[in-house]
Order: sequence, then structure tokens, then C-alpha cells
Amino acid sequence: MKKNTLNFWADMIIFIDFIALIFTGVLLRNFPSALSGNTIAGVTRHDWVDLHWVLALSLILFIFIHLALHWKWAKGNSKKYLGVGPRTLVVSATLIIIFFGIVVPGYLTKDFPKKKESSYTLENKAKFVLNNQG
Repeated sequence: MKKNTLNFWADMIIFIDFIALIFTGVLLRNFPSALSGNTIAGVTRHDWVDLHWVLALSLILFIFIHLALHWKWAKGNSKKYLGVGPRTLVVSATLIIIFFGIVVPGYLTKDFPKKKESSYTLENKAKFVLNNQG
């Protein structure tokens, strides 16, 4: 397959995936977890969350494919516009991804009850809210 054809399809998948990610994000925003027993289009909230997660992961995958297809351009322009070489750019991007993808969410959720400890009853939710008001 030609590089231009592959690039076109990768970009189309990224676009469609991004639109679907926005759709599921807005849907989940307006579908409170208190209504988890209900469905939208026959799909439970839990399944919408799973779909949203898969769409996010596939978007990341296709963005990496997109970057690989444009690597020659990125190498040439990282020095020109950012003043750093491609190796520095990759290391910096990797560190930023690790920080915002792993460290920050881990820190923000450190006070959440652990999965083994939590049974999501109204009583436990109330205790959690009361203990973490600050």
C-alpha cells in the first residue's frame, strides 16, 4: 500500500475515532452513574464507558501511526521550530505522556476506595464523601 493511501486512511480513522470519542464523552457526561441500570440504544452505561476507553486507546494508537508516517517531517521541523533534536523531542514527549497519563491520574485518585474495599452502596458513598470533604 502506498504511503499516501495509508496516511489517508490513518487520518480518516483518527477523525472518525475522535468524533466517536466526543460523542461517547458527551453521552457519558449526560448519563449519570446513578442511572447505571438504564440503557441508551440498548447499551448500558458500563458498556458506554468501555467503548469510550477503547476509542481513546485506539486514538492513541492511530496518532502514533500518524506520527510514524510523518517522522521525516517531524525530525526536520523539530530542530527548525522547537530548537531541539528529534531524540530530545521523543524523550520529552514520552516523559510528558507518562506524567499526564499515569502519574497525575494516580495522584488524583489516591483517596478513592480500593476496588477490593469498595462495595458501591449509598452508605459507603456517603462515608467516602463525608471523610473526604475538606
